[in-house]
Amino acid sequence: MSKITDHVAAALNREPSYFRGSSNTEAILTALLSPFQDLENAFWQILEETTLSHAIGAQLDAIGILLNEPRAGYADDVYRRRLKALVRVLRSFGRVRDILKVTRLLIDLGGVIRLTQSPPATVTVKILELAVEDLLHEILTSFLRNTASAGVRLIVESPTSLTPFRMAPKITFLSSGASSGVTSLQVTDSSRLIGASQLIIDEGTVREEIVTLTGISSSTSITCSTTQELHEVRASVKVYEADRYGFSVGQLSRASEL
Repeated sequence: MSKITDHVAAALNREPSYFRGSSNTEAILTALLSPFQDLENAFWQILEETTLSHAIGAQLDAIGILLNEPRAGYADDVYRRRLKALVRVLRSFGRVRDILKVTRLLIDLGGVIRLTQSPPATVTVKILELAVEDLLHEILTSFLRNTASAGVRLIVESPTSLTPFRMAPKITFLSSGASSGVTSLQVTDSSRLIGASQLIIDEGTVREEIVTLTGISSSTSITCSTTQELHEVRASVKVYEADRYGFSVGQLSRASEL
């Protein structure tokens, strides 16, 4: 479904040739169709302002009421991400991608998500490089409890604080999606990757892969060996080395087992 931005022009373009150029015909069509353009604009305004991605203020509160998830004082951007996460929970098929998507919607881009699977039917979600408040940890735990498949043992770990040391984390994120078979990537900050030889993309996910960094084209563009996986926008791109983190856990991570 797409918006018609000019009903009059669309009608004039469909006129039979023997009517074209007639000022009377054009005047009649303009008079008849101009009100329909007003209706079109009004309907699209309602549609756009009441969708989760565009709603603000009271409109966002109304969506929260429908989802039985009150605002609780959150700003629009944070509340929108939380509602999007809840929608993903409700639509979940219990897949790894569902768990990762819900976690990413709730956790800021500064945090790194690592997901591991181990027998029997155990999934561990770890949040790295980001201190997580107790309330956010409880929300994440609650959402993931309803995201994972029945019978799956889910462990959620997140640090309560971070202690800085030595250097900032060598990590950036894709600013646009990348398909398999490409040799260039658009990133948010290529300076984080200076001096690297290998990169790990989408670490801890089913799409994790290691590529060789072949060049830095600009502050937001790099070249690399051919990718083998499809990566979505905001996928993590990190320097692949043993000592790459710029923060250590300052207090023992809390863990919630579901």
